Amino acid sequence: VTRILDPDGTPAGIVAIGQDITARKEAEDRFRLVFEHSRDGLLISDHTGVVDCNPAALELLGLTDKSELVGHRPAEFSPPTQPDGRQSDAKSRALGIETLSQGANVFDWVHQRPDGAPVPVEVSVRHATLEGRRVSVVSWRDQSRRLELERERAELQERLDLVQKMEAIGQLAGGIAHDFNNLLAAMRN
Repeated sequence: VTRILDPDGTPAGIVAIGQDITARKEAEDRFRLVFEHSRDGLLISDHTGVVDCNPAALELLGLTDKSELVGHRPAEFSPPTQPDGRQSDAKSRALGIETLSQGANVFDWVHQRPDGAPVPVEVSVRHATLEGRRVSVVSWRDQSRRLELERERAELQERLDLVQKMEAIGQLAGGIAHDFNNLLAAMRN
């Protein structure tokens, strides 16, 4: 809206220009729907920390309110060290530098709930520009079930290996007993 003034400076009217923003609002609503209902934890962060997050991110960390996460760096919700033995803070900074140089990154990480329970996640990070500033769009995919299945598979493989070894020993013992029996039979004759 702009005022129109006559030559002596008296308001003579206004000019108003309107723009239909229905499509933009619908797009924002679709984005918000996906963001809020994703099963993966989704975060937007910048140099100050987390700017926004979805309910799944809070659930993964065992938090109940966005204020517990917004403004904090995700690495603050990690144990002191990662499974590879590196300090979480130092590894986070190194991965941040690597991600900046590549523009995107995917890696495994372990967060920690307030009760101390570990939260293994696959982290996917991509840089973007939002309202003129650089942000990171982060996705956390819970890896707890996958790791549990891998442990179960490894245990089953160990059992199978043991059964196969025992079967091989049984066959070897049976073969030795058979050969020994043949020797005894020959000696008796």
